[in-house]
Amino acid sequence: MSSADSGAGWAALQQAFWLQAAGLFGAWPLLCPPAAGAEGLGGGRHLQALAWLQAAMSRSIATLGPMPAASDLPAYREWIERADLAWVEIARSPEFEAALRVLTDAALDACERSGLSLPGAASGAARGCTTGAVVDRPGGHRLHHYVPVTPAPGLPPVLVSYALVNRPWVVDLEPGRSLLQHLLEQGLEVYLLEWTDPLPADRERDLEHYLDSGIRASVAAVTERSGRKPCLLGICQGGTLALCHAALHPETIDSLVTMVTPVDFATSDNLLGRWARALDEERMVQVLGNVPGAWLNLAFLALRPWRLLTQKYVEFGARASDPQAVATFLRMERWIFDSPDQAGAAFAQFCRAFYRENRLVAGGLALRGGVVDLRQIRCPVLNIFGSEDHLVPPAASRALGPLLVGATYEELEVPTGHIGMYVSRAAREVPEKIAAWLATGR
Repeated sequence: MSSADSGAGWAALQQAFWLQAAGLFGAWPLLCPPAAGAEGLGGGRHLQALAWLQAAMSRSIATLGPMPAASDLPAYREWIERADLAWVEIARSPEFEAALRVLTDAALDACERSGLSLPGAASGAARGCTTGAVVDRPGGHRLHHYVPVTPAPGLPPVLVSYALVNRPWVVDLEPGRSLLQHLLEQGLEVYLLEWTDPLPADRERDLEHYLDSGIRASVAAVTERSGRKPCLLGICQGGTLALCHAALHPETIDSLVTMVTPVDFATSDNLLGRWARALDEERMVQVLGNVPGAWLNLAFLALRPWRLLTQKYVEFGARASDPQAVATFLRMERWIFDSPDQAGAAFAQFCRAFYRENRLVAGGLALRGGVVDLRQIRCPVLNIFGSEDHLVPPAASRALGPLLVGATYEELEVPTGHIGMYVSRAAREVPEKIAAWLATGR
């Protein structure tokens, strides 16, 4: 490696660290609760919680032995994997959930007393790599349209509904790593619904806003433009919303594809679900208004802290002389830490209805459009999930099949993780499967 290449590589690594620091420091009230003895903290209970957490982590790491040198990558990776598994055992314990409640309450107390809050959303300046056009603005959101070079006759247009908690551009990261691009290569006409960031005045936006003014209005716009009902492709949280739409308005769509979509929010291996149920979402919204993306980023990173806060940067250093690897890495980092704020009412409603009450499985989710009952879905359904997904475990997605009684159902388990579904080899293979499934008439 030349000195110039080395300098450029380490400069890129430094930029990556700064991007990550921006996300972590954005959550300062959670990391730096108020001083012991502050009013309302029960005699420094947050310090006791921090002490318990530090002791538990120290005991856990002590059982692993010394961390191998990063130059021995196989041993290093194996140690990191064991460290994350040890952390998960801590994070699943009732003691951790109690500590999480105390620390979060302390952070909210600090925000409430000081009048300060977490910073707002990042710029959202990064876009996808594929050329499209904004053709509608349902509910103030943006509906993008992409045309394939060679359209496949007879296939419905595909409307992509991504999650609220991240921007959708990871499905169009860069040429060669683009789920959207590969859908177009299959001859599919694609529409992408891009959610706009909520302003402070939008804290009362609820799930009905995103369902009615977002998904339902977009389905209607696509149907009018293309002359036929779309296949609704819901990804992650966007898949949960897509299921709600399909149950409430089954006559409006041709077919439904759910990808890495949580359905059963209470599976035993769903660590994020355990944490969500340990928190008071109503008080969070009362104090913060819209819930900052920086806070949610911290929660996602904490699910696999050794891998996401250490290993990926060490391994990036070994590829820092490769300009393409540097560019790809930084695009991913920019996407990870450019998380939008969450409208307060929708955030609290989602946590309550899905994480706390598990309404897709239990039933009884009442919205302004009616009661969500997955048995009302009549169109064909393809359910795609990753076998290595730690955000939405396979069992959480696989639960969909038994809940459908009036629809033909097929599922596809892909050997990849949550984000790998869009940016790995799966990003090419999965669109081929979707196109073939649509072409068979299901």
